[in-house]
Amino acid sequence: MKSSILGAVLLASASIVSAELGVRECFLNNTPKLLGYNCCRNTCSISYKDDDGNWGIENGNWCGIPFTCYNGCWSMPDYQCCRNTRVSQYTDSAGNEWGIENNQWCGIIPQATATTRTTTKQIPSSSPSPVGDKCNWTEDFNSLDETRWNLNSGAECMKVQGGMFIDSVSQSCRGSGNGGRMRTNVRYKSGKFEVRAKMPIASGLVPAIYFASTPDNTNGSQDEWDFELIGSNRMQTNLFINGQGGREEVWNPPYDLSRDFHTYTFEWTSNSIVLKVDNQVVRTFNNPMPTQPSYFILTNWMCVGCDGWTGPADWSRQPYDFIVDYVKITDATCI
Repeated sequence: MKSSILGAVLLASASIVSAELGVRECFLNNTPKLLGYNCCRNTCSISYKDDDGNWGIENGNWCGIPFTCYNGCWSMPDYQCCRNTRVSQYTDSAGNEWGIENNQWCGIIPQATATTRTTTKQIPSSSPSPVGDKCNWTEDFNSLDETRWNLNSGAECMKVQGGMFIDSVSQSCRGSGNGGRMRTNVRYKSGKFEVRAKMPIASGLVPAIYFASTPDNTNGSQDEWDFELIGSNRMQTNLFINGQGGREEVWNPPYDLSRDFHTYTFEWTSNSIVLKVDNQVVRTFNNPMPTQPSYFILTNWMCVGCDGWTGPADWSRQPYDFIVDYVKITDATCI
């Protein structure tokens, strides 16, 4: 899974520690499926992160970052190791044990791991992110988890209220297109992405759920693919490869998408990307396929001057609310 990006990472990887670390313990010792990889001997530089742990590069090969790089603390740099507790509250997929201090997750150093379980202490609201949850999670919007999301543009246009994420377009909003854009903090390479949402409809309005390989929505050489409701009850899908589009298709749903919540799904594998609405296949991309890791993005904007595409901008019923009930990401890989 890492061989395809090794060349690029080698060019960009950080400095190598000069003093040899020797044979050290790392997350690989707890992960039988990774037999054949070794713990790093000479580097503490993290070149890649995945569900298993932190990876470095030595002699053109991937290696696991040793616990000694963080004074024996395997959960660094994302989480501190526990100072005062040895009680295990959670075991991740790599066999690492987690404790809780000051209502924060902390890593239990392997030599001190305890097997006792308890439910008497307060558990943080989410499980620790460096063990896979950075890629796979469900967001129910009881609050906005900014370890997952970046308010990329128009933060003043967006809010979380009543267990919903609301992105409002109005002339009083200073965001790009008079609305907001929120993206994930990580870039994805595959996975299943579900969004239950109620999209507004107005002439000129474009609520969208999409992927883009660049964080600022530029179209230079980016990969991008979309669900876009374009000015009326028409759903457009498109695919950009290295900035080249021209693959637009319009789906005319048999019901009004603005009257109720519907589930929008991307099923992205190495062979295809399948786009579904309420489990109905709307479109499949398989030739060509995007190659760049991409952010997952929610946005709502008014395309002023796009009369031929979305119709003229109609402000008569503003604000226009794009309301999201939940986002669910499963079977995903990310960086």
